[in-house]
Amino acid sequence: MHSDQTHAEQALRAGAQGYINKRQATSKIIDAIRDVMAGKVYVCAETRDRLIQRATGRKPSGGEPEGLLTKREMEVFQMIGEGVKTQEIATRLRVSVKTIETHRDRTKKKLGISDATELMHRAILWVSKEKA
Repeated sequence: MHSDQTHAEQALRAGAQGYINKRQATSKIIDAIRDVMAGKVYVCAETRDRLIQRATGRKPSGGEPEGLLTKREMEVFQMIGEGVKTQEIATRLRVSVKTIETHRDRTKKKLGISDATELMHRAILWVSKEKA
């Protein structure tokens, strides 16, 4: 499971003219189709704001990880939330355990987290929210 912001960014880079997530109201789908047919790019307001924040380097309010972490840090954060151990994360990403520990440390710093338990708790909450 990836964040909508990540999927939207990847879709737009690949040439998509719009991105809408499954949680959007049916009426928004019609708006999206109209915008794309008119030559505009469509993303929902929340995704647009996050993309702009990321592009400008501004931190979003609320400290959501999608706007604060790099793509790789998000991958590690997600796996932490899924209960994957550090060694297994390193194996899956084909990097050293030390590299994963560095990503964990940077993630804690960026999210204002003081210890590994809090990091795991926050990651689990984030993963469960993304799957909802």
